Amino acid sequence: MLDLEQIDDVGTLLSAGREAAQHGDKTAARNALRKANRLAPNDVHVLLALAEVVGTFNERRLLLEQALKLEPENIAAQGALAALKSGAANPHPAVNLPPIDPTPLMAPTSETLYCYRHPTVETGLRCIQCARPICSKCSERTPVGFICPECRKERRSPIYQVEPLDAVKAGAISLVLGGVGAYICSFFGIFLFLFMGAVIGELIMRVIDWATRKRGLVMQIAAAGSFAVGAILAAVFWVGFTIGLILFLGIGVSTIVARLR
Repeated sequence: MLDLEQIDDVGTLLSAGREAAQHGDKTAARNALRKANRLAPNDVHVLLALAEVVGTFNERRLLLEQALKLEPENIAAQGALAALKSGAANPHPAVNLPPIDPTPLMAPTSETLYCYRHPTVETGLRCIQCARPICSKCSERTPVGFICPECRKERRSPIYQVEPLDAVKAGAISLVLGGVGAYICSFFGIFLFLFMGAVIGELIMRVIDWATRKRGLVMQIAAAGSFAVGAILAAVFWVGFTIGLILFLGIGVSTIVARLR
C-alpha cells in the first residue's frame, strides 16, 4: 500500500485512487483522490474520478459541476451529472414491461465498426468524447468509459500543459542551483557529491513545482539539461572534471527526471 503522506505527485495519486476503486476499496480511493484534488483542484480527471467514489449526492454533484465549469463541453461530465440528477429525481422509476411478441426472436442487425486509427480492426468501443470507433489498443479507460488518443491529448491535465515561459523558468532555476551545488561540493569529498546530487535534484524539483506548477517531458528536458549545463560550467571554471562531479551529475539528473514525471 502506498504511503500517501510521502506522495505529492498528482498522477501517482490519481492512479492509486483508480486502482483502489477498481478493487472496491473506496475509502483508500477517496483518500488518494482527495489529496490529488488538493494538489490540483482544477484537474478534470481528478474531479471525475473523485465523483465516482464520494459517499454523498451533494458532493458528487458539486464535483461534476466543477468539472463542467472547467470544461463545459466535457461529454463524460455532462452524462454523469445528467444521470445523477435523473436518478435523484426518481430513484425508483416504474418499469413498464412491453407486451410479449409471439413471433420468433431475430438477431438484431448492427453495423460493423472499425477503429478509426486501424481501419482493418473491428471494435465495439466508441470514444466517450468524440463517439468515433476505437479499438482496445488505442483506447484508454477512464472512470466513465473509453477515450481515444486525440481526445485524451485535448483533455490533458493543466499540470502537463507547459508554456515556453514555464520551460524558461525551469531552465534558469536548474542552471543556477546545478552550478552552485557543484561549486559547493568541490570543497568536500566524493561522498558529499553523492549525497548532494539527490538533494540538489529534489530541491530543483520543489522550486520548479512552486514556481510553475508544471510537469512532464518538456519540463524534464529543460530542468535536467540546464542542471547538467550548470554543473559542467562549474567544472570548467572552478571544480574541474572529477569522478565526484560525474556522480553528482548522474544522480542529480536522474532525480530531476524522476520527480518531474
